[in-house]
Amino acid sequence: MALINSVIIAGNVTKDPELRFTPKGSKYVRLRIAVNRKFRTKEQEIKEETCFVTISAWEQQAEFCAKYVRKGSPILIEGRLQQRDWKDEQTGENKSMIEVKAHHVQLLKWESEEKPVESDGL
Repeated sequence: MALINSVIIAGNVTKDPELRFTPKGSKYVRLRIAVNRKFRTKEQEIKEETCFVTISAWEQQAEFCAKYVRKGSPILIEGRLQQRDWKDEQTGENKSMIEVKAHHVQLLKWESEEKPVESDGL
């Protein structure tokens, strides 16, 4: 059986990204995007639900995000699912989450005259 770990997702950024550095000097940003879905119930009522997804972008992708992506920006992410594990410093509990590790980040529209060049994959 083939193993595939590939994600394509589009949504709106919930907060301005902040470029950060690991202790070894690697650049990264962590984004949250909101993905909305409208649907009709059996009673023909229109409902909307929102799913929030965490995205991590590294090196060139992180630089692109820090330079061009802002709160509310509609973006398209291509990447893979990755589990992140850590220990909560206050409770000592082991925690984990699944996030999307971005290989490619693309703005879906640009408000100003100057359009950025699409970011290259890692």
